[in-house]
Amino acid sequence: MTGRFRFGAWLVDPATNSIETADEKRQMEPRTMSVLVALCQARGAILSADELLTQCWGSTLSGDSTLHKNIAQLRRLLGDSASAPLYIETIRLRGYRTVGPLDFAARPDSARRWQDGSPFRGLLAFDAAYADVFFGRDEVTRKLVEAAGAQVASGLALVLILGPSGSGKTSLIQAGLLPALSRSGAPSGLGLLASTTFDLVDQGEHSLFTALAGALLDLQWEDQWAFADDSAVSLGARLEHDGTAVIATLGKALAPYARERAGLRFGIFIDRFEALFNTARIGESERIAFLRMLELLARSDVVFLVLACRNDFYPSIAEYHLLTEGRRHGGLVDLDPPGFGDIAQMIRRPAAAAGLSFGTDPVSGAGLDDILCASAAGRPDALPLLQYCLQELYRLRTADGVLGFDAFQQMGELEGSIGQRAEAVVLGLDEAQRAALAHIMSLVIIVSGDGANVSSQRAPWSALRDDAARQAVAALVESRLFVSDLLAGTPVFGIAHDAILRRWPRMTEWITAHRNALGARGRLAQQAARWSDESRPADLLLPPGKMLDEARDLLQTGSWSLNAHELDLIAASNHRVRQRARLRM
Repeated sequence: MTGRFRFGAWLVDPATNSIETADEKRQMEPRTMSVLVALCQARGAILSADELLTQCWGSTLSGDSTLHKNIAQLRRLLGDSASAPLYIETIRLRGYRTVGPLDFAARPDSARRWQDGSPFRGLLAFDAAYADVFFGRDEVTRKLVEAAGAQVASGLALVLILGPSGSGKTSLIQAGLLPALSRSGAPSGLGLLASTTFDLVDQGEHSLFTALAGALLDLQWEDQWAFADDSAVSLGARLEHDGTAVIATLGKALAPYARERAGLRFGIFIDRFEALFNTARIGESERIAFLRMLELLARSDVVFLVLACRNDFYPSIAEYHLLTEGRRHGGLVDLDPPGFGDIAQMIRRPAAAAGLSFGTDPVSGAGLDDILCASAAGRPDALPLLQYCLQELYRLRTADGVLGFDAFQQMGELEGSIGQRAEAVVLGLDEAQRAALAHIMSLVIIVSGDGANVSSQRAPWSALRDDAARQAVAALVESRLFVSDLLAGTPVFGIAHDAILRRWPRMTEWITAHRNALGARGRLAQQAARWSDESRPADLLLPPGKMLDEARDLLQTGSWSLNAHELDLIAASNHRVRQRARLRM
């Protein structure tokens, strides 16, 4: 929590570790402020000693006595009493909770005046444009800012954030960390002049270097551009073969501003970093070259790198020293799921900012916001479900801005909201459009070569076979289940969030039925990429047997769109088999 808020008679400012009234101002230790912030974030919920130790110290090794000293210090500064608490109450054998009134409207931002439509993002990530209604992640944002400063001081300006799919990594970085570092006077000493995002899944048919270069072309501040005279191809070639020249260009752009503000850098956020380990798309030589380039950037004094990766890919990360080196200084961050108090802020504060209110259950009398909090708490992938449910409630809101309980039930509550909405869209399609869904799924769903991991990718609109398929995708985009974008000038589409892969029964059933074919497609893509990269040698053609049979099946079924390299590989492999058969004859 980096913004100010009011706790009883005190105005709390976590950025300066101070509390004040009209008459006096008192300072406290940063750790003591962390305890106060954690308690206030819980909004009256009881936090155990272990929970407070984990949140504020990172583990329970410090022991209860350390926590007790900080609670006592807080009470002294607040003018509170353990026997007659006005601010912090001890619940015997359970923990602590706040009892004083909390007013987060004292936070000096524009969230209270949100007038730009829905304050919820559905399946899209929060970004800088929605930072004013991004709540519930203040404490972890503060810790990331500290970790970023420590990493810069260590000489490796790289932070890697690990978390399960649906834990909110992208939103945390785009709407939390990067804006915090972009504000003047960030407490870490690190500041960002401008930042850019590179989604690794959006690599397309380009090399990693060209794809990253395309993102670097977006580095802009005021009316300036970091690479005004480059194209993605030319800048990608420089990244690959002369990274020091790219760093020099960035340093020259920073120089006029760095004299006035020490610690200034450019931020590069690489999202869905797990795609780097997709062997069906990226060979080991390209992967190693890309990591060397990232290390060159991170060890310069002009770039700050932040990477977001699914935590189930940690075994792959552990194979590369660059990605684990930061652990010593807190640069390898395991993102915990938000607590009950965090989720309550994510639900209530954006609604309040937009002038919305929540309905009640006519049977129990419980508020819909309380029901949503209880439904989302404890789910590792709750955030995309929650945001999509809130977005649908906003779409179905009453004329006076009430998010209704009846609408919540009709959409299948939290668990069923995505699936029901997707099926409603499908029911609105005609027969030809519904028949195209299998082809559409084959374009956007990928499975790793070993079949263990299922994820999504962007596909060009030109890969769609007919108008029916294009109309079906347009309907899915309109419903915000899919997204449409430009990738290096090419129109592409894809799934809005991988949560759809798990929460839309039609899609999960299709994946189960076609997992073997998806795996075969992944293996074919990997072999075709390697064959093409190495100038199409004969010894990398598909050998007679399982791999060639799988490739032929993919080609013959007609449900799978294969690229030119894959088609050429199958044709050349078939030609060699026929040639050898003639020789045997």
